[in-house]
Amino acid sequence: MNDATAGAAYETDVFAGISGVADGTPRVEGAIDDPRVQAVLAYQAAMARGDRDFAKTVFSSDVVYVVSGRGAFAGIYRGPEAVMDYLGMLMERTAGSFSISQMRWFTTEEHVTLITRNHARLGERALSWDEVIVFRFVAGKKKRIDLFSGAPEAVAAFFAR
Repeated sequence: MNDATAGAAYETDVFAGISGVADGTPRVEGAIDDPRVQAVLAYQAAMARGDRDFAKTVFSSDVVYVVSGRGAFAGIYRGPEAVMDYLGMLMERTAGSFSISQMRWFTTEEHVTLITRNHARLGERALSWDEVIVFRFVAGKKKRIDLFSGAPEAVAAFFAR
């Protein structure tokens, strides 16, 4: 880990004491009343209950999701189904252990930015890391999503094992 990622990611054998993980409810702060933030939260809730039909209504038909880095999930996902499949792959790879304990929302006229604290488990290993996700909305729908990891090397190594 270099100075840029020191403290952003760490491996641990338990999630004990991490806010929001035990009950599945993340701490949410920021511009949560913005309708675009509400759309993202509605998408997350729909995916959590397995309602892909509703979940895809928040995307434009030509949505593009760019996951930065060189890890197992890095790449460009095009279209609502591919974007939803990304989350499905992440949940499958972590046997459903992927969770978010903190969400901080920021908005401008064109963009919604989300800073998250994520957690995942692979067998006996666990990783916590920060991400920044930038959403661009057009006509009330997600048009482009860019995901940046605060610890890309640690995340890539964790999922490569």
